[in-house]
Amino acid sequence: DQELANLHLQTQTILNAVSSCIVMLNNDRKVVLCNKKFEEVFEIHKEDVIDINIEVLKKRINFQNKDISVVTLKDKEDVLYEVSATSLNGSKKDLLLYVSLIKNVEGERIGVICVGNDITELKKAQEKMAQQEKLALLGQMGASIVHETRNYLTTIKGRCQLLDIFIKDESVKKHTAKISNDIDEVNRIMSEFLFLSKPKESEMEEVSILDIFSSIKSMVETSSLAKGINVDFHLCKEERYIMCDDAQIKQVILNICKNAIDAMADIDDARLSVETGYDECTDEMYIKVSDKGRGILKEHLERIGTPFFTTKKSGTGLGLNVCYKIIKAHGGRIEIESELDKGTTFTVIIPCIEDEEDDNVV
Repeated sequence: DQELANLHLQTQTILNAVSSCIVMLNNDRKVVLCNKKFEEVFEIHKEDVIDINIEVLKKRINFQNKDISVVTLKDKEDVLYEVSATSLNGSKKDLLLYVSLIKNVEGERIGVICVGNDITELKKAQEKMAQQEKLALLGQMGASIVHETRNYLTTIKGRCQLLDIFIKDESVKKHTAKISNDIDEVNRIMSEFLFLSKPKESEMEEVSILDIFSSIKSMVETSSLAKGINVDFHLCKEERYIMCDDAQIKQVILNICKNAIDAMADIDDARLSVETGYDECTDEMYIKVSDKGRGILKEHLERIGTPFFTTKKSGTGLGLNVCYKIIKAHGGRIEIESELDKGTTFTVIIPCIEDEEDDNVV
């Protein structure tokens, strides 16, 4: 008995030193052993795993590959699976799982060993690389397609303007105005594609947030009121300057405001709130755009800003991706807070220019 206990202790010590998740099952498909790495990855205690049926364990960790149960029933030497599971705290894990039979000296099967390598970060890196390859391909194709398409759009818009001049029927004029607006929207989407394929050179200059808003405030108010949405502005009067491309920062603000307005479609008492301020501790200016819309699901928040991901039915996901790229190029960041059925707040944060007085202090 002592020798068996020592052997078990030695085996457990060796398995705990292994960087892969390991679980051993007996012929009754019950867990007889697991190592530390398994406990860490799935945030579960060994005492809660030992002596339970593998089907119960699979339900606890939301195991996604149902075919794995076949391995414990048929005499296959070894099988390799790519599976996904969830830790007790809700973290999704991707594993490359190797399953093999355990046999005694007579060659009889006495159990199964499952060895899983955590490939969660590797999968994320692969997805990111695939996304970059997709963007590179779009960049190569997009520029030429967009330029050609824009020529036709310019022609269509010009003819709409001619119709608007010569036609007196107001009902027809409404249709031409609608066509013209749609052309502008298509042009906007084209511009976002062009930005991704070949980002525009930034023209940096010293600008205050107050100056930026003085030129776009009426645009925000007009687009909001046209949708029946009231706007509240709370603009900081402190003249702190940032080094930025004035046009690009305006593009970011207008894009985020447009998304906020779209999020409040068909919502009673819809109200858009725009606030600017200065954080003295970090020496940064911030712009907060808040809506009272539907809010964003928690699992969607971390994907906001990635190309082609959007929560809007007719969106492309490119607008916010461009915003994130612009603000990152300015040394800033975008933060999001959202609560379902209460609304969402986008905060754009940009560092201020250092005071020359501080630089000259000896």
